[in-house]
Amino acid sequence: MILIKTISIIFMILTIIYIALDLYDRIKNLKNMNITNEQTIKSEDTILISVLTKYYDRSKQGQKKYGTNLDRKDIDLIGWLNHLQEELMDATLYIEKLKKTI
Repeated sequence: MILIKTISIIFMILTIIYIALDLYDRIKNLKNMNITNEQTIKSEDTILISVLTKYYDRSKQGQKKYGTNLDRKDIDLIGWLNHLQEELMDATLYIEKLKKTI
């Protein structure tokens, strides 16, 4: 039973990594897009623009705080998986907090 749960968790993590990498590639392909241009916002999906703007702002904050971006080479696969695990653990804490306020 523990093995099945462990395999399920690993599968979910790999799925999240795949989705994150796919999203990263999509955003990378859009990097020439001017997301603050009013014409662009009016002609594109405003929800998409809102999300991309938040990703962009978060990236800039991270670069300012850590002095690097996700293209860094000093973290190996296990390191990135640990980062992801920590972020997902934080997410479950946020969910639990919100559930308690309902």
